Amino acid sequence: MIFWTILTLSILLNICFIWYTRVMLSKFTFLSENLEDLLTRIGNFQKHLTGISEMDIYVGDPTIIGIMKHTKDFQEFLIEYQDVFLLDEEEEGNHEEEEA
Repeated sequence: MIFWTILTLSILLNICFIWYTRVMLSKFTFLSENLEDLLTRIGNFQKHLTGISEMDIYVGDPTIIGIMKHTKDFQEFLIEYQDVFLLDEEEEGNHEEEEA
C-alpha cells in the first residue's frame, strides 16, 4: 500500500515538474527571440535622441543629455544579458566547433 502511494505521488510530482519546465522554457524562448528586437528599438531611440540633441535649439540641454546617458546605460545593460538569452548564437557557435 505504501509503495503505491509513493509511486503515485512520485508520478504526479514528475508530471508537475515536466509541465513547469515546459512553461519556463517557453518563456525563456520568447525572451530570447525578442531581445534582439528590443536592442534594435533602443538603438533607434538613442539615434533619434542624438539627432534631437544636435539641433541648434537643444544643444547642451541637460535634460536631453541626461536622457541620452540613461538610454546608453540601459542599452549597455541589455547587451550584457544578450549573451545569456540569445539561444541562436550558441547553437551557431556549437555548429562551427563541430565542423572544425
